[in-house]
This record gives sequence, C-alpha cells and structure tokens, in this order.
Amino acid sequence: MLNGKYILVAAGAKPAKLNIPGEEHITISDQFLELDYLPDRIVFIGGGYISFEFAHIATRDGAKKITILHRCNKPLGQFDPDLVDQLLQSTRELGIEVQLQTEVKGIVRSSGNGLTVNAFYIRDNGNRSKEEHIIETDMVVHGAGRVPDVETLDLEAAGIEYDKKKGIKVNEYLQSVSNAAVYAAGDVAAWSGGHN
Repeated sequence: MLNGKYILVAAGAKPAKLNIPGEEHITISDQFLELDYLPDRIVFIGGGYISFEFAHIATRDGAKKITILHRCNKPLGQFDPDLVDQLLQSTRELGIEVQLQTEVKGIVRSSGNGLTVNAFYIRDNGNRSKEEHIIETDMVVHGAGRVPDVETLDLEAAGIEYDKKKGIKVNEYLQSVSNAAVYAAGDVAAWSGGHN
C-alpha cells in the first residue's frame, strides 16, 4: 500500500473498443511501432492522425497497398479543413487509398496469414444506403481513437468522478472536482474549461 497527501493519476490512454467481430485481429498503435517489418498490405481503421501518420510511414517504408477507412465524410474533424484537404491530397498522391463514409463491420482471418475486412460504404443520396465492400489485407491497424485508461483503477472507491470516454473530471488546476487529494494529468484529465 502507498500513502501520500496527494495522488497524481497519469495512466494515459488506450485504443477505444470498436465492438466489431474479429477485433482480436487488430494491431494497436503500440504494437505497430514495435514491428520488425511491415507487410505489403495494411488497412487502417479510422481517419485520425494516428492512421495518417502510420500510413505515410508505411508507404515510405515500401508497403504496397495502404488503405484508410473512415466512417464520416471528412477525416480529422478537429483540425483546420483547408489543411485537412491538403493532407488528403498529398496522402492520395502518395498512393494511399482513403475511403470516406466507410464503416467496418468485421474482420476475419482468411487463408494463410491474411485478413478480410468487411465494410460498408455509406451512400447518402437522400436515402441512406449501404454498399458492401470487402478488402483483403495482411494487417489491420486501429486508428479509430483512444480513450482514457481508467476502467481498472476503481476510481469510485476513492470518490473520483470520471467519464469513461473523457477521463477524470478536473478543475483548471487538474485537481479532481470530487476528491481534492487527487490530480490527473495527460490523457486521463477531463477539464471542460477554456482559456480567456
């Protein structure tokens, strides 16, 4: 047991659960960074900065077919739209396929060491329709967001308010709003305030 006047929680973040069949076949970002070599075909789920960074790395390292699947009509929604458009253009010019409005429904192990990604392209032509899309690949990488790694901390026992998707609720000093002896930093801190 550890004792202290104050406790700092800095547990970081982990990939968000996708809740799709075959999720166990997905490579997470930490594992991707530890690979000894890259396969020829890689699919990235999610159009966030992790997918774009790793897709560019893999392409420059010689991977032959890189695909990014993103379920919305625009990736990187929290960034400047003009810069995102420039990134999309340069990404596609490198030969990386970016499929927007594409939702992954499952992943299955195919013959050999390959994987099959089952996805749907969502057409929004007044009446939403889904067009099935099958992608054969060697690796599927999780790039669909991260969540604070607080699930196993038993924060309730210490009276610490938190949100599973945002983290420990803190004030402007990163102090827990419900337990003054606890501070949170980094990806586990959820401060809803802003700067003046």
